[in-house]
Amino acid sequence: MVFNALTAFVGAPLSGILFTAVLPGGCPLECPFCIVNKRDERRTDSSLTAEHLVAALASIERRRLLGAAAIVGDEPLQTHCWPMAKAFLDRGIQSRVPTALITNGYNLVDFVQELRQLNKTKILISLDAASEKHDEIRRKPGAFARISEGVRLAASDPKLRDQISIATIMMPGNLDSIPGIIDFTASHKIPQLLLSPLLTSSRTEALAVHPKVMKEAWRAIPRLLDHAAAAGVKLRLSDEFAVLGPWEQKLASIGAEILAPKEPARLIRVDAAGRVETLSTMHSGTPTELRLPADITEMDAFVDTLLERCFEQVEVSVAA
Repeated sequence: MVFNALTAFVGAPLSGILFTAVLPGGCPLECPFCIVNKRDERRTDSSLTAEHLVAALASIERRRLLGAAAIVGDEPLQTHCWPMAKAFLDRGIQSRVPTALITNGYNLVDFVQELRQLNKTKILISLDAASEKHDEIRRKPGAFARISEGVRLAASDPKLRDQISIATIMMPGNLDSIPGIIDFTASHKIPQLLLSPLLTSSRTEALAVHPKVMKEAWRAIPRLLDHAAAAGVKLRLSDEFAVLGPWEQKLASIGAEILAPKEPARLIRVDAAGRVETLSTMHSGTPTELRLPADITEMDAFVDTLLERCFEQVEVSVAA
């Protein structure tokens, strides 16, 4: 759910741009299906700084186009990544736009107090099984135990709990685990579970739903919807199920609610190397070849170029 459905999750207005960032610093997990890794967006060392991200946000805001800001990867809840994540989210909050943070939850146990301070930021915690099977999928022994303890601590604060949603990826072989994730979500009184399909992608390969996923989805989704309703959890499907394949009408026919805006998002994604993509270039696999300027004083000119090249019919009004 890192693409178009993110607009609806964050609550970004369609008239604005959803600015998303993949932070340098890597990830403590080794997920074989990681989109950040497959798209070559990961950097453990990078010239990208908090100042670059904040300057880009501020430039878009001055053009009255900033709609929301979200950290979508790699893993922001790490000591060496948190200062950049916090600076980025603080700037979004200062701009009075919706903000969000996506995390694998591995270090949530160490960052509960920091997240309490971001009291307007939505938090999405990914989980692929409510057992040690999650450790097998994410290739990290002990991951589920750490995540479970972090969720317990975070959910014990009613205000912070209301900011949290759980996300899981529907992939071949994990369908039997999803009812357990629903029960885990309900046991912590977290109101919402978001379900996304496993995607395939690269820097030059168009986004697509893994072909085996949809063959299993029609059998599984109605049963999962019933299970979630009985548990008191709102189960919503990301719109990758619909926009990346001819399945929208069939999903509607089984009562599945798609988490999607009415129109495609105006999304900008900056990766850990500073490269910039949009929703359309990620969907088509045709990179923009644009990169945030090393010199922050050149940010306004860069943003003008980005808007002109990647967004049609954008009316820019620069604030005084």
